[in-house]
Amino acid sequence: MPRYIDYETFITPSGALPVAPIQPYEYASIYNGISDLLINDGIITFTGLPTGIVVATPESSTAPFDQVFVDLEDADDFVTLNLNGNYWSGSAIDSGGEGIICSYTSGGFWAMALYDGVELYSIIHTGDGDPNSSILDISFNPLQSELLENPINFAPGQEAPINLVPGATYQFDGDSSSITVPIQFNQTRNASWYLAQVNRFGGVSYGQLNISGVAFTGGSYQTVTIPSKSAGATQLYNVKWLNGQLTLTSGAGQMAPDPFANFNYGVGNNVSAIIPNEIMSSYSIISSNTGNSGTASIQINNAQQFSDLPLPLRKLHVVFDIAEDL
Repeated sequence: MPRYIDYETFITPSGALPVAPIQPYEYASIYNGISDLLINDGIITFTGLPTGIVVATPESSTAPFDQVFVDLEDADDFVTLNLNGNYWSGSAIDSGGEGIICSYTSGGFWAMALYDGVELYSIIHTGDGDPNSSILDISFNPLQSELLENPINFAPGQEAPINLVPGATYQFDGDSSSITVPIQFNQTRNASWYLAQVNRFGGVSYGQLNISGVAFTGGSYQTVTIPSKSAGATQLYNVKWLNGQLTLTSGAGQMAPDPFANFNYGVGNNVSAIIPNEIMSSYSIISSNTGNSGTASIQINNAQQFSDLPLPLRKLHVVFDIAEDL
């Protein structure tokens, strides 16, 4: 059966919403206590409409959006992120954090991190996608490894295979041609961010350094080669898995990707969904108050999906207009 709502009690200025969409559209909204819409009809009937006021066709979208809700498993509420230039920032997951930030990084991946408002970042999720990807298209995964604070040193005479670990920095002191054991960097989990840093210092010349590994999806070994180092030169390289390929890039900074100048790892809950805070207008007009009956009815196009939304997003925006303007 229809749910009846009085027009006068329904009208709510957008500024009074718990989290109002930023887009400048004229609308009236209902956002609370509507979880009892019946799935088999989803009908809302407005009563007490003034003469000449009718329900109008809704806006189909308010894109481009500049605010999103991030639904984290086991978190009490949604995290709200606002677009600030080239990164997203917003509320904390809980009272223990100052906030959350999300951005595409210089390391070639997306990252979501808690930050303390100064310089310390705890990355909780990473995701694949290029800088121009929509945040809605990024599949974020929680991190499972910890950053190793101190470099791990290897010198000639190493007897066991050297297995690189993502998030660690390795320093090779000495001629790599004397290292006879394999140097391996196998991708043991399907993570968006899988990178280790290899540094070589010293005043003498070193031969080339080969690093091999197998992708998470399997296949044959892939190999990247750090070239020979001349005397007095310094080499900083980053070896990483990206889209199933073992790659090598030179230069510092990849271990501390922009805008995360300094960071520690944090363990985060899975990201269930990222939803834009735009006008929800998924309804069909059954009767619009044409003829000034004082009533108008709409049908929610997907009552099941609407009822499943958490309260911060359970907002239906209904457009009202003056009849002669239609």
